[in-house]
Amino acid sequence: MKVFLYILAAVALLVSVTDASPAYIGMKRMTNADRLKRGLGPAPPVLRRVIPGRSLTPTRLFAASKRGSPSPSISPVPHAVPTPHVGRIEVRNTTGFSFGYVENTVSGVSGVTVNSSIEPLAVTFSTTSGSSGPFDITATNATFTGPLTLGGVGSTILAADSASAVVFNATNSTAGEVKIWTLDGRTAQISAHWTNTDNSTPTTFIGLDVTNNHLLLTGNISLYNQAVTSATLTEVQFFLASPPFL
Repeated sequence: MKVFLYILAAVALLVSVTDASPAYIGMKRMTNADRLKRGLGPAPPVLRRVIPGRSLTPTRLFAASKRGSPSPSISPVPHAVPTPHVGRIEVRNTTGFSFGYVENTVSGVSGVTVNSSIEPLAVTFSTTSGSSGPFDITATNATFTGPLTLGGVGSTILAADSASAVVFNATNSTAGEVKIWTLDGRTAQISAHWTNTDNSTPTTFIGLDVTNNHLLLTGNISLYNQAVTSATLTEVQFFLASPPFL
């Protein structure tokens, strides 16, 4: 009886091992189709040996291409830092002769200090890197009352074919009449760029009425002199004279 039970257990074990283990035809492993033909169930999955440091999870080679290249970082644009300028406005003719500086009187700044004991006007303005203007000029030691910005007084239309002019003085007029200055950083020349009320911007000349010691802005000095023969203008230029002063 015991021998029969041992034989029965051995047969059951053989059937179990045969069904659970992969079957081969010759040296070729049986496919699930071959197993079904023989009345066997599908072969169990084969667990491959995991190499230390590796994962059974397939590497997603396409993940990087879907994400694309990382976006380049955008550096913040630095704000332009204003550069302050201080000094006096020297007035020279086109050959370089100096008439002195823009004057500082109780009545304003319309003239120059040539042959005079009047104190020169001190001014300040700012420029930004890569830009020469336009900017406005402010008096810092004014002996006069009222606005401290310097420009053309009034709203006269200046033009290359016109004898019209405006007086240079302290004014609180619109930006087109005070924010008209540019600076040549190489020569320190300060130039005027008048803006008319129609937004036209004529070439602007600075003229000195030597007879009355007045500075004016005009679009054509020759036409002005033809129209005002009793007080003709000499073309002059402004330059920033920085301290120390002699």
